[in-house]
Amino acid sequence: MRPCVTRSMAFAVVLSLILGIFVACAQGPKVQTAEEFYRGKTFIWVSVNDIGSGADLIVRAVMPYLAKELGATVKIENLGTDEGVNYVYNEAPRDGLTIVVKSTGAVIANDILKAPGVLYESEKFNYVSDVNPSRRVLSVSPKFPNKTLDGLRQAKGLRAGGTSAKGSIATGAAVTMEILGLDGQIVTGFKGTKDLTLAVSRGEIDVQVSSDNSAKRDAADGHQVNLAVLNKEKSPALPDLPTWYELGVNVRQELQVPLDFILASGQATALPPGVPQDRVEYLRKAFARTSDNQDLQKEMEAIVGAPNPFGSGKELQDTIAAMKANKSLAERVDAIFEKYKTVK
Repeated sequence: MRPCVTRSMAFAVVLSLILGIFVACAQGPKVQTAEEFYRGKTFIWVSVNDIGSGADLIVRAVMPYLAKELGATVKIENLGTDEGVNYVYNEAPRDGLTIVVKSTGAVIANDILKAPGVLYESEKFNYVSDVNPSRRVLSVSPKFPNKTLDGLRQAKGLRAGGTSAKGSIATGAAVTMEILGLDGQIVTGFKGTKDLTLAVSRGEIDVQVSSDNSAKRDAADGHQVNLAVLNKEKSPALPDLPTWYELGVNVRQELQVPLDFILASGQATALPPGVPQDRVEYLRKAFARTSDNQDLQKEMEAIVGAPNPFGSGKELQDTIAAMKANKSLAERVDAIFEKYKTVK
C-alpha cells in the first residue's frame, strides 16, 4: 500500500504545480503602474531658457519638489532654444523620462509661422503643465522720451526686438504695433533675452513685449518702463499696472485672433510624442500636486512677485491643438510680421 500512497502524493503535487502554472499564466504578468515606473528613476528636464533667467529659476525651484513627488532624481539640462525642443521631439526616448520646458508662445509661434530651424509639430507634444502662467506686458526703453501710449503713437521709426525669427517676442511686438497703429520695425537676431534686454536698456530698442514676470524684474532693474498689460485681466505680479483696455485701446475684430495668438504666454512643459498615455496622465497629476505645495508657492512668489499655480497640461494641449487647426491664423499673423520685420 505504501508505494501507492507515495505515487498518489506525487501525482497530487505535480497536479498542484500544473494548476499553479496555469493560473499564473491565465492571470498574466503583473502590470507596472506609472507611479511604480517613475519611482527611483532619473528624470531629465530640458530647459531652453537662459541660465539665471526668471524662467530658468522657476524650473530650478520646482525641481526638488517634483523629485519628491515622483520619488525620482530630477536633473536639469540647459540646451539651446531650437536644439533642446528639437531634441526632445525627435530624439529623446519615448519612455516619459525626458521633458522640455519652453515659452508657450514661442512653441506655438515658431511652429505655426515655420521659423527656421524648427523640427517639430507643436500639437503632437504631450503637454503636462504650464509651470509659469503669465500675462503679456508692453514696455518701452527707459531712454524713450514719452513713456505713454500716446507717445508711442506719435513716434516715428520705432524699433522692437526679437530673438528667434518669427518667435513669440517678435510676433508679439508686431501684432501690438499693428493694433496700436505704430510706425516701426522689428529687429530680429538677438542672441537671447539677456542680449535683447540690454538693447532695450541702452535705448537701441524702443518697444518690448514680454511676460509680466520678466517685465516686473526688468523694470525693477531699470532696464525698461512698463506701460500696460495686453490681456483683459490685470497681472497678479503687477497689480498696479493698467491693462491697455483701461487706457482706451480698442482692438479691431479682425485683429482679435492674432491678439489671442500672442497672448499665449507661460512655460509649456511637455513630453515627446509616443509616450504611453498612462504616464502622460500621471505626470499631469504629479505636476498639479507639486503646484499645490505651499512651500513651493512661497518660492514662486519670491521669483515672480506673486503665488503662481501651474496651468493645466490638458487645457494647454487643447489650446495649442485649436490654434494649429485654425488654418488662417498662420497666414494672418505672418502677414503682420512681414510688414514690420527686419534683421539685425
